[in-house]
Amino acid sequence: MEENKIVEENKEPQDKKALVKKILVIVGNVVFYAIIIVLFLFSLMNINAGNGTQNFPNLFGKGMLSVESNSMERDENGFHPEEWKDYSIGEIKKGDLVYDDVFNGDMNSLKIGDIITFYDGAINALNTHRIVFIDVEHEYVVTQGDYIITQSAGDDYYYDATNTDYVKNDMLTAKHEYAQFVKKNDIKDMMEMAVMSWPAEDGSFPHLSGITFSVNTAIPSSVVVNELEEFVEISGEYRVYDIEVFDKET
Repeated sequence: MEENKIVEENKEPQDKKALVKKILVIVGNVVFYAIIIVLFLFSLMNINAGNGTQNFPNLFGKGMLSVESNSMERDENGFHPEEWKDYSIGEIKKGDLVYDDVFNGDMNSLKIGDIITFYDGAINALNTHRIVFIDVEHEYVVTQGDYIITQSAGDDYYYDATNTDYVKNDMLTAKHEYAQFVKKNDIKDMMEMAVMSWPAEDGSFPHLSGITFSVNTAIPSSVVVNELEEFVEISGEYRVYDIEVFDKET
């Protein structure tokens, strides 16, 4: 009897060790596969970003970006528009993550106070600023960073959303650091530049995630670039046509 008791007492610690080992194996597998899934999703987001400078890493139309400047921070001592308190998204600080939906192309879906991320040709990078004016007819918006607005005791640097103070608005949009024009056709212009040499080979790999389009090679390219080969404008007829932007349903 004494011998059996000793065997049972020795067996119990072994069973506990086996259980702990099994739990650790399961936890390890869960962590491993979770990392694999995260890396896979991250890869998909970067694939969707493609080589097009106007695209951003996204998955099924949603993506996130890290804020790299203080342009959306607010100086407590400066001017704060009254309507800011009604906006669903307030101040954004450097280092914050912003979550974006891919624009569906409907200008009517935008409203003043919305924050958008767009390719900013002046800085050759993505920019995240607040919409302060919308022109649906001509398909463009004006954006500003919250920071610049707060750099005055009054509304000197705040774009007039009624668009009646032309002098101030022209002064603001003339300086990129104060206000930015964002045109719906920016994407079309970028596609036009991507295929400016087509069908000749130039070593580029033009492609966009979520967009298909055709190119009329019978029309000569009218893309104008500066001495640094940066885009300036489209001076003539567009070669790209049949542009389709796909959303989550299509």
